[in-house]
Amino acid sequence: IIYLLEKFEYKHRDFYSNSDICEAQFIEISGGNLISNVILGNLYRPPRNIVDNYATFTDEFAQLLSLFESSNKEFILAGDTNINLLEINENTSYSSFFDILIENSFFPKITMPTRFSNTRGTLIDNFFCKLSKATLNSFSGISINKFSDHQPYFLCLDIMKKLQKSQKLIRVSTKKKTAADDFLKDSMQANITNKLDLNPNADPDKNY
Repeated sequence: IIYLLEKFEYKHRDFYSNSDICEAQFIEISGGNLISNVILGNLYRPPRNIVDNYATFTDEFAQLLSLFESSNKEFILAGDTNINLLEINENTSYSSFFDILIENSFFPKITMPTRFSNTRGTLIDNFFCKLSKATLNSFSGISINKFSDHQPYFLCLDIMKKLQKSQKLIRVSTKKKTAADDFLKDSMQANITNKLDLNPNADPDKNY
């Protein structure tokens, strides 16, 4: 399920047809002061032996990533692939999956285990982000709170337009012999005493 704040706009994108091998949903997010549109994908591959359907899955996955090769949008693919990236040096199928990511300029943002059993931890949940300035400067992590056998994990991107700060005008005075006289003249012309609230119960902060 994808939950999206109401200040953002979205539309469904049909980038992938669900099958017995994998299922996914995609939305393109816009508005809400975003610097650029964000394509967010939610992916799930059932925990079957990847060797049985590896060729089909990797081919479909490579075609999916290639769709965004020349896109100037931010792309985030989140979800559970049931491919343990901690074993890319021991499992050729896992390493090939990782190679496909890198070849298409996608990088995993989670590097620690996200699922724990009684005997080991695995890294099967992740955010795969297309390389950009925003994703390079992103912040990600894993929550230590345990809601299920999968740990919650998160990703923060700096992709909001900066609000322009109002310009502050200051008065600059030079140090000269007549500075004291100029200050006294300006004070008299300001009629400060006429602006004071002389009521004994007046708010001193306002008078100040």
